[in-house]
Amino acid sequence: MSDEARLRGRPAAEGARLLALRYLDEATQAIPRLADPNDTESLHDFRVGLRRLRSVLRAYKGELSDTVRAKDRDRIAAIARGTNDGRDAEVQLLWLEARLQEAPVTMRAGIAWLLPQVRARMEAGYASARGETTGHFAKAERALRERLSYYDLRVRLGEQVRQPTFGEVTADLLREHAGDLIGQHGSVADPTEQENIHNTRIAAKRLRYLLEPIKSEVEGVGGLVKRLKDLQDVLGEIHDMHVVGATLAAAMEVAVSQLQREECEGLLWLTDAARTDRDRLYARFQENWSPDKLASFVGHVRAIADTLAKRDDVEIERKYLLTELPRDVRKAPYDQIEQGYLPGERLLERLRRVRGQSGERFYRTMKFGSGMVRTEIEEETTADLFKKLWPLTRGKRVIKRRYIVAVGEDTWVFDVFRGRKLVLCEIEVDSESRAIVIPEWLTPYVVRDVTDESEYANVNLAS
Repeated sequence: MSDEARLRGRPAAEGARLLALRYLDEATQAIPRLADPNDTESLHDFRVGLRRLRSVLRAYKGELSDTVRAKDRDRIAAIARGTNDGRDAEVQLLWLEARLQEAPVTMRAGIAWLLPQVRARMEAGYASARGETTGHFAKAERALRERLSYYDLRVRLGEQVRQPTFGEVTADLLREHAGDLIGQHGSVADPTEQENIHNTRIAAKRLRYLLEPIKSEVEGVGGLVKRLKDLQDVLGEIHDMHVVGATLAAAMEVAVSQLQREECEGLLWLTDAARTDRDRLYARFQENWSPDKLASFVGHVRAIADTLAKRDDVEIERKYLLTELPRDVRKAPYDQIEQGYLPGERLLERLRRVRGQSGERFYRTMKFGSGMVRTEIEEETTADLFKKLWPLTRGKRVIKRRYIVAVGEDTWVFDVFRGRKLVLCEIEVDSESRAIVIPEWLTPYVVRDVTDESEYANVNLAS
């Protein structure tokens, strides 16, 4: 990633503006394509740019407040809403066309009656989006681009001003939004709760949009983004079935008033099909996002937040030797980690391959120092480079399973090493003086603090 594209270390006011301008550009670049009826992705790309832009304007409202006004945010929100009717109708049209292929012959009259109505709504919605909506956007875009092009910083003579970094502010936002996701998730008790499901999807989307811009800068973010997209998709599809249900109910009223018996029977069949799809999707949501899996996921998000909050790549952690992996941790998902150390005396360079639910990723890391406070510089690399360098680590390798568990505001990392009876756990903190409170359930497993015992450093465990 180029220095121009990096956001983490920039002043938060600058980073937020650069990110907002990036998404404003994405939406703007889609505008000329909307005139081409054969470009089926143009409206989708326009909507995505708007959604991401709205998310930045909302999340970093404080960092943008000196130049970006509430009216600017409201205009973008109104423009985004102007594209909803066409998109909702398109989703319904695709669903109806798929049901037409599988419906019994006797039920197809209702689908055939409803299809042209939904198609007409889609075309009207898209025509509005391509015309009036984009016209409003052109005016709003010029004003917003100007307001995003600068920010004010007041400095009193003789004082030094320390601006919070984009990474620090994003870390706080990640913790806040992860908490929102937990709260919204807990409010969903069954598939009929349309508002709660929609709010949970919005919480997932906002958290995803916070993570996406830093996925190339921080290890592990790409996998979290992928999982959030899966969550957003399944909840979005459940929401779509709620919208389909409302459309079918309205159509049924019209069909009944017109005494269209065959059409009514077809609409009833569609209503049952929508309910079946909704319940199937909800079961998938329950399976993939149980409370235990959500807690593990949030633990990973908080670990990312801790990484972002660090300045100058300083790592402060405590390490403990355990008798075994705690029972409660065994239920959590884990990553399989293979890491090896390249030959060198002054510089310690580590290669790492991580396999987990999000796939396979590769990293190069340089570390300096020992004990509780260390400097760590890490970047993601390619599979090809990893394969070329990996043979050089022969005789200095470690293989382990890593579990990450959120406990309150803290994140505990557990490593189970292959080939030896050894379990270690770590917690990163923001200060050397921070008092560590070991969870009650973990205490029986702790042998001692080994932070300063070099024999438990991974490089010394490697063989």
